[in-house]
Amino acid sequence: MGFSPIHSQVLTRHLAPDQNTEEIIPFPLDENIPFYMQPEVDFDKVLEQDMANGITIPRFAVKVEQNYTVKDGLWSQLGGMRIWQIGFSTSDASSLNFLISDLNLPIKSEMFILSKNGRIIHGPITPNVVFDHVYASDIIESNDAIIVVKCNKDNYNQFSINVNGVCQGIPKPIETRDWQDADSCNYDVNCSVGAGWENERDAVALVIKNGTEWCSGSLVNDECQDLRPFFLTAFHCLDLNEDGELSNSEKDLSNYTFRFKYEASDPKCPGKSTGTQGNWITYSGAVFKAAYFTSDFVLAELNGSIKGQSQITVAGWDNRNITPTSTTIIHHPIGDAKKITLDFDTAQQSTIKGRQCWWLQVDLGATDHVSSGAPYFNQDKRIIAQHYGVNDANLPVCSRANKFGGRFDLSWTGGGTNDTRLSNWLGGSNPPNTTNTIRVPTVNSITSNDFLICTTNKQITLSNAIPGRTVSWSVNNTTLFATTNGAATSGNGIVAILRAASSTSSGSAVLTFTLSQSGCDDIVITQAIWVGLPDFGLIYNDPVCVGDYEWAFLDLYGARAISLGTIDWTFSGVINGTGTLNKARFRGMTPGWGEICIKATNGCGERLKCFSIYVDYCGGGQYSIQPQEKKIVKTSSNQLLHVNPNPFNNTAVIHLSLFNANDENLIKIYDITGKLIVQKHILENNTIIDLSIYPSGIYFIHYRNDNQVLTEKIIKL
Repeated sequence: MGFSPIHSQVLTRHLAPDQNTEEIIPFPLDENIPFYMQPEVDFDKVLEQDMANGITIPRFAVKVEQNYTVKDGLWSQLGGMRIWQIGFSTSDASSLNFLISDLNLPIKSEMFILSKNGRIIHGPITPNVVFDHVYASDIIESNDAIIVVKCNKDNYNQFSINVNGVCQGIPKPIETRDWQDADSCNYDVNCSVGAGWENERDAVALVIKNGTEWCSGSLVNDECQDLRPFFLTAFHCLDLNEDGELSNSEKDLSNYTFRFKYEASDPKCPGKSTGTQGNWITYSGAVFKAAYFTSDFVLAELNGSIKGQSQITVAGWDNRNITPTSTTIIHHPIGDAKKITLDFDTAQQSTIKGRQCWWLQVDLGATDHVSSGAPYFNQDKRIIAQHYGVNDANLPVCSRANKFGGRFDLSWTGGGTNDTRLSNWLGGSNPPNTTNTIRVPTVNSITSNDFLICTTNKQITLSNAIPGRTVSWSVNNTTLFATTNGAATSGNGIVAILRAASSTSSGSAVLTFTLSQSGCDDIVITQAIWVGLPDFGLIYNDPVCVGDYEWAFLDLYGARAISLGTIDWTFSGVINGTGTLNKARFRGMTPGWGEICIKATNGCGERLKCFSIYVDYCGGGQYSIQPQEKKIVKTSSNQLLHVNPNPFNNTAVIHLSLFNANDENLIKIYDITGKLIVQKHILENNTIIDLSIYPSGIYFIHYRNDNQVLTEKIIKL
C-alpha cells in the first residue's frame, strides 16, 4: 500500500538481507564524501554527572555541539539532480543521531540519514515533515552515518542545513538501554497475552528526548475524534531538574522524536526480544499544550498529521474517578521494543512523592526506566493513568510488583487553567466521560496492484471510517477517468469506483475522502493513485564521453509502488551497459550515437521508450559526475597542529604550521562530555588558550578552516 501525500511521518528501515539500498534511495551515493571524526566522549564521566545531579530519566546518548553546514558537505550532480552528502564517524559510540536547525528542504527535495553500510535508512525526509526549520532524527545504530539530500538543479541553492548536535550513543556494556536490553520477565506486546490489545498497542510510542534521553507515551483521542495528534506522557519526563515546575526550555519539544511500531518481529513470552527490529514510523517535534505535577501528566501535540496512517491509532480514555478492576500497561522499558504488563486485580489510590496515582501490583511483566509516561488502560481499554514509577526500586526489576501511574481523572481538571488540564484540549463544550480507541482511517484497495487504475472498474475503500461522520470522495485530474458503467469521479460513501478513460490514459491523480461531522472540523484523507501504463524519463549527464562509465536513472512519473512492476534495460549503438531496478551503468565505446531502451510494465500493460545519446571525445574524456573540490578531512595530524605544552596547567599555545590568514580559521574546545566551552576565530598561527577557569581533565580542540578539519586531545593538569 502506498503512503498518501498528507502524511508527516518518516520511516526508519532495517533492511532485510534481500533488500538493496537503491530500492529506498533511487540515486547514487558518492564514495568520496567527507567523513568528520567526532570528538571522543567520556561516557562514564557523563553518567557519573547525571547521577550526581539526581537525573532519573535514563540517557542513551551524549550530545556534542557542532556546526556543520552546506559548505562542509560535498555536492555532485546527475542530469537534473543535485546531490549533497556529508559523513560522520565516531571511535566507540554505539549509535548516531542528529539535531538539525536552519533546515530548508526545497520543493521536491528528499533527505535520508543512513548507516555507512546502507542497511539502516531513516527517510525520505521531505519538506512537509520539517517544522520551523528544525528536525530531530531517529537513531542510526552505527558509529558511521551519512546524511544525503537530493534536490532539483533549479532550486538546489535554496537548501540549507545546520547539524548543531551530533548525539553519540553510549556503548555497551557501559549501559544496557536499547534493543533486547529489557529484562527477561518482560512480555513482547505481540505475545498471546497481548491479543485484543492491538488497537491500544498502536497508539504507544517511544519518545526520544532532545536526542539523548527517552520515555514512553501515547496518542490520545479527543471529543471530536478529529485525529489531532495529541500525545500524553509524564510530567517528570520533561522536568529535567526535578523542581516540580517546567521552564520554557523544558517545554520546548522541537527536538523530540516519537517512534511508533517499534516492536520485535519474533515475540518472546516472556523473554528478551528476538528477530528483526523491522520498520518504524517516526515524527519529529511537538508543541507543548498542558502539564500538571500532581497527576504527573504532560499533553503535547505532534508536529505533522497522522491522517491516512493505517498503522497508528489514538487511544480512548475515561475521565471518571472509577476504580479499574484490571489494568494493562503498554510501554518501552529501557528503550527496548514494545512490551505489555498486566495486573488482573483491582487498583488502589495512593500518593507517592506528591503525585496522586493509581497503585498496581502487577501479575505479568515488568516496567523499567523509559516506561515513564506509558499509558495505563483499564478493563474497558481506556486510559486511566500514565506511568510515574515504583517504590521498590531496591529490588531486582523482575521482582518490582508495585507500579504507580498519575491519575487521568485528576489530570482532566488539573490546576484549573488551560495549560494545567486536559479538558480544554480533549473535551469541548459538552465533553464525554469516555472515548474509545480508534484506528486512523486509511484508503485500501481490495483488488491487485493497489492503487493502479486500468480500463476495468476498480473498487477502492476507506477503512476504519469514524462513527458519526458522513463520507464523500472525489479525484482530481478528472480527464483521466471514465464516468460510465458504475465508474465516477466523485460520490458519497466509503467506496470509490474508478476506471481509466481509455487505454491511452496515463498519469497521476489523488483520491480524496472527506469525513464530516457537525460542530467538528472535516477529516481529509488522501491517496496517490496512478492511471494507465507506466511513464518515465531518463536522467543522465550530458555530454557522455568515450571510455567513461556513466550512471543512468529512471525518472518515474508516479510512485514506484503504485505505477511500476518490472523494468528491462537494453543498450545499442556505441553504448554498452547493464541495468537493474531503476538504474543502469553504461559506457560509450566510440564516438557516435547510442541508444538506451527501457521497457516498463505494470498491471495495465507495458511501455517501451528509447533515448538516443551522443558519445563524444570530450577532449580526452571526463568524469560524468563532477564533484566540487573536496575538503581534506583529517582526524588529527602532528605535522599541522601542535599544542605546547601538553599536558599543561592553565594556558597552552596552539601552533598551526600551515596557517593561512585568508581562510576562516575557527577553534572550538570541548570538555570530555562533549560540551562546547570555548569558540574563537584565530588571526595568527600561534594562539594562546586559557582554561584556568575550567577543571583539570581531558579536552578536545577542534580546528576548521576552508580546506581541512583537525582534532587534537589536550590534558589540563
